[in-house]
Amino acid sequence: MKLDISTILSKLDQNDLRVYSSIGDTSETRDELNKNISWMIPQWMTGSHDPSQQRNLVILFDELCNTGWSTFYKHPELQAKLLATMGNGRTKHKFHRPSGGKISKYPDLTNLLRDHYEDIRDEEVVLWCHYNDIAVVEDMMDQVGMSLDARKPIRVQFKKVTA
Repeated sequence: MKLDISTILSKLDQNDLRVYSSIGDTSETRDELNKNISWMIPQWMTGSHDPSQQRNLVILFDELCNTGWSTFYKHPELQAKLLATMGNGRTKHKFHRPSGGKISKYPDLTNLLRDHYEDIRDEEVVLWCHYNDIAVVEDMMDQVGMSLDARKPIRVQFKKVTA
């Protein structure tokens, strides 16, 4: 199931606070939206072909959404409403892949994130970690039923990434 990102971005740009309820018409679509609302869709919302507009979008995201963003990870509808508050009418969005070093030295953390975001790239793991906190990681480990022994290296790797 693929989300129609252009429809989502259009609704967010128009400050449509009902975007979450209007997009999730099936359980598969809603699940896909829930997986992408905390990271992928904000990447699109803060991206633009115009560098000065992109800078303004990032600043707007920081002012309106970023404070407490990771604490709302269990509330995708609220995250969608927050994103809708930063809509500026019409933007030609562009997805900018975050730059960063190789993450191969964080294999356990990367594998955990791939269980939840199957299309996440190695270089996106660092950015994801900076947008989220250890509570989100702990919740993910709970969801997959990870043993206590397997959790320790992930916690250590998360701390290294965010240090």
